[in-house]
Amino acid sequence: LCRPVLTGELKAAGDALAAVNHWKASGKIPTEESASQEFFQRVSFEIYQKALTETQATLLRTSTLFTENLPVPRPAVIALGNAAGIGDPQAALNRLIALGLVDHYGGNHLAANPLALTLVEKELSDTEQALLAADVISPLAKAWSDAEGAFPYDVRGVEAARLALLGNAPATVLEKASLAAGAFLFRQAHDADGALKIMTSALEHFDAANHPPDPYFFILAAQCAERIGETQQQRRLLTKGLKLQSDDKIAMAQVAVEHATATQSDDPVKALETLKKVAELFEQAQAVREKAVTMGQIADILTGRGETDEALRIHIEERLPIAEAMKDLDSIAHTRFSCAQIRLERGGMEQGEIQTIYDELVESFEINFKLQRVDGIAHSGMMLGQLLIMCGQSEDARILLKHSATAFEILQNPQQAQKIRNLLKQIEDVPYED
Repeated sequence: LCRPVLTGELKAAGDALAAVNHWKASGKIPTEESASQEFFQRVSFEIYQKALTETQATLLRTSTLFTENLPVPRPAVIALGNAAGIGDPQAALNRLIALGLVDHYGGNHLAANPLALTLVEKELSDTEQALLAADVISPLAKAWSDAEGAFPYDVRGVEAARLALLGNAPATVLEKASLAAGAFLFRQAHDADGALKIMTSALEHFDAANHPPDPYFFILAAQCAERIGETQQQRRLLTKGLKLQSDDKIAMAQVAVEHATATQSDDPVKALETLKKVAELFEQAQAVREKAVTMGQIADILTGRGETDEALRIHIEERLPIAEAMKDLDSIAHTRFSCAQIRLERGGMEQGEIQTIYDELVESFEINFKLQRVDGIAHSGMMLGQLLIMCGQSEDARILLKHSATAFEILQNPQQAQKIRNLLKQIEDVPYED
């Protein structure tokens, strides 16, 4: 690929990559003239196949347990060989490296070459994967976790959680791995659904092992459920979290905050009392961020009760400065939206606040869209779209309202989605289509 890339023939390079990917999926060597065809003319995979001994082929096959293109520690690969009954897995691995079938990365990490995986004739069965995963989680944990057993919040945490679930790892290891995976997928990869699946699977293992996880585990899982609109699951997780016997008062207080917020529609008075008590606890513990978030949730309830002046003051003076200082995007987006909503409800359009309302909604929508937070996209997109219609900016409004309608559908709120579609029909020359 170097030649077409260096000569600026990017399409040719793209076509070559597409041909290789097609070969990986179908096993058919490209017939059209391209850089990839030249490669296949030079390289005989049949010769590679014949060059492997039985133990080397076995080790290459077992390496498919790991996610493709993810380097793993050498001890984990050796553990695979031992689990597969290879007498000298180190020698087999060295041979695979020498043939270029396994690539060496920094920090003594290795990964099977993606093209080499096509030499594997038979996929690992579910039983084989479970047995192998049980043996590799220990060397992975030793190489990837810190002194307290915590895994990094990146793809390694996701891989560790996948293998820990697959190999029925000890509950303590599974908790650390799935917490890292959940945090990475939720906060950085913006894949709340994937995070929730891992964490709920881990909770099933904890129940079977009679292992109570950290309170933050339930908080994160509930936040994932909230983001994808699974509000009933969110409540179930938080109710379960409240039953934990934990000495971490701050963590348990945060569970109470999340639960009160999630259930405030049932009993707003009780929720407000809970939040005020928790805010006092955070104040005493000098937990600045936790208190700021809690005050924002108190402001939301006050808004619902019509106490808009106090609610707006709390959002602007007690929550927003801390959220901005800590670069807490979720909090910033929620605070901006809440302020705009309050201004609109108390007649801000007529009081000359239209520019402020617009700026707040734009910032909220842009952050939510960046984070792919479905509930935020739904509500801020709807409100901003309606504001733009009032200002005569129908084209921009149409784009935002389409995003909002789609988001409400994901949240399983077809009634609200239909209301937005009806609004779209009024401003479009043609009926709204997906």
